[in-house]
Amino acid sequence: MAAALVVLAIVVGLLVLHLFHKNDELKEKNDVIVREVRRNQQLIDRAVQNGVSRSAMLAAILTFCGTMTTLTSCSNDDNNVVVPQGPGPLAQTLEGVWYTAYPAKGTLPNPYGGDDQIKYDHIVEVYEFRADGMGQWDRLFFDDDTDGEPVTNFGGQGPLGQFTYVTKSNGDITVTLSNQDWQGTDAEFYAPQTRTMRLSKDKIAGNGIDGQDIEFELDTVGMAQLFNKWDEYLHLGGSYYEYITRLDPDVNDTKYTIVNDQITGLGATLKAIVSGGNKRSMLVDAAIKELQKQGWTIPNQTRGNTRATGALTTPPTGYRSVNYTYESVDEVGKPITLSARVIWGGYKICDYFKEIRPDYILLAPHFTISDDFDCPTSGRSIEDLMMAGDKLLILPDYEGFGITKDRVQPYVIHDLCAQQCIDALKAGYKIYRDLASVPMEKDFTLSVAGVSQGGGVALAIHKWLDMHPEFADRWNFDFSYCAAGPYSPRITFEKYFEQKKLIYPVVMPIVIKAMRAAYPDILGKWTEEQFYNESYLKHKPIIDEMVNSKEFTSDEINDYFFKTMYPHTGEEGIVGGKEVYLSDFLSDDVMKLDSEMALALFECLDKNDLTKGWTPIHPIHLYHGKHDDIVSYANAEAVLAAFPDKADIKSPQFNDDHIGTSLQWLMTIVFNTWRITY
Repeated sequence: MAAALVVLAIVVGLLVLHLFHKNDELKEKNDVIVREVRRNQQLIDRAVQNGVSRSAMLAAILTFCGTMTTLTSCSNDDNNVVVPQGPGPLAQTLEGVWYTAYPAKGTLPNPYGGDDQIKYDHIVEVYEFRADGMGQWDRLFFDDDTDGEPVTNFGGQGPLGQFTYVTKSNGDITVTLSNQDWQGTDAEFYAPQTRTMRLSKDKIAGNGIDGQDIEFELDTVGMAQLFNKWDEYLHLGGSYYEYITRLDPDVNDTKYTIVNDQITGLGATLKAIVSGGNKRSMLVDAAIKELQKQGWTIPNQTRGNTRATGALTTPPTGYRSVNYTYESVDEVGKPITLSARVIWGGYKICDYFKEIRPDYILLAPHFTISDDFDCPTSGRSIEDLMMAGDKLLILPDYEGFGITKDRVQPYVIHDLCAQQCIDALKAGYKIYRDLASVPMEKDFTLSVAGVSQGGGVALAIHKWLDMHPEFADRWNFDFSYCAAGPYSPRITFEKYFEQKKLIYPVVMPIVIKAMRAAYPDILGKWTEEQFYNESYLKHKPIIDEMVNSKEFTSDEINDYFFKTMYPHTGEEGIVGGKEVYLSDFLSDDVMKLDSEMALALFECLDKNDLTKGWTPIHPIHLYHGKHDDIVSYANAEAVLAAFPDKADIKSPQFNDDHIGTSLQWLMTIVFNTWRITY
């Protein structure tokens, strides 16, 4: 509310200044007002799309309010504004924007010319009361048969209704219009010169167009910023159509199917993530507590839009989340239907959900999981926390999860994952374009961000975009923000063999399955069993069931390695219950790095090395801990060495192992500090 009062104070200040302007200057200003309102009418025609509903009518309300922030009430001979002697005792209470929507049926003369009558079914009325006893008003008419588009406002394409008002201590409010220009015999009926209402508690009671009782509600949720964003939309001008159609070549042929469409909130997402005994979430909670012991604190939140100007200071109060399926290709180039999630924010006011125009698109591939209930479309993905702020968030499931959970996940098959994520981007954007009541910001950008497995996929997407520069230009690709990723699978696995131990053993069977599925011409000459020793083969059916069912978390599978298969209790040189030797389960042929089998495996890993075979165009921002115990820091060093002019790196302030790094990186996105940094 404070922000709204600031805006209104500025308007009042402008009013005082304009009262001293010369008449010719004031007339020029009035002409500007008329042009703005005509643009406003065009905006309404574009924005309200989904049938006559309270949500559609709120769009018109917000359009009106966006226009109001640019108008001043200046006295001149053309608009005949009368400055009141005093608004009475309720002026401070009334100050603000009040609105209502109600059903009403009738016909109007056509304000655009012609003899035909305009039918209406619903009406929206909006008042802005100012503390100086002046204000503006509009009454908008809707017809269900026109797909929710407003058929006209009370003055056709003329200016908004300016008024003066006086109040009494008993709650009475008398409003007198001072410049309505409705023409015809029924002008007083459709735009009454004088109107009496009554303030009672937090409502204004009055009569509608047919004499029915109606109530106006006061905006109390800090909507001034949103009004201003709608006002920005008024100034798209002739570039509007180019702006909304420039991505058509990329998305017009994209097909999608909506699986679930709901309004949610950050609290509901947190509850979903930690529900159901999710072991990983408990580990995350324990890691956060450990970070806090070391002095880490939650960053100051930069709420909403982080652009230099026009920043939102009120965060979204709700989110629209859509699960969808889309078409892509699998590891051998065959068509496949995959699943993903797209999320965008808005304001929940009364019974309305008003969407915010996203400032940017964030394509966020998820980190390593082995269970389907932690993938994005399940609603329990940690990456769901990234939805905070003013963005269009796209979360692919990857092949192997969601609708394709019966398939092998293409783990570290980087180019394939990148293509599947780009296809998710196109479908997710098209869903937003088709469903949302407002478009993206005119100058929106695209960023890519991921951690761990997602960090590698994020850099792979960056590679795809920079190798398709026309596509990247159309989407305003900005940069990638990659954390703790296996950018060079060869280096990652060389480090495993060098240290001879693993603290994340599930990665080995997942990678071997993925490589055999993706490169049958290289690894097809060996059975999967030949990669393991006799000890592992005794447990392989259980591990296969845990991996293939997608019902067990990575931590649960790792615990089976640590506690059941190879506990190493009391042994020197290894932490029992937390580490296993590679030689515990890999065959002798794999352990000999110069063997044919090992060389073939590393040949497949090499095919997914993101430090080779391309030249970056856009910045690569890395985030990696030097003591990462799962994905070696050497991965980040390889990227920095390969692309010294485009890549830079930051490391976490506190615990810089893999989990600590991942959490601190995630917090920079949740609290939007990364958008200021970069």
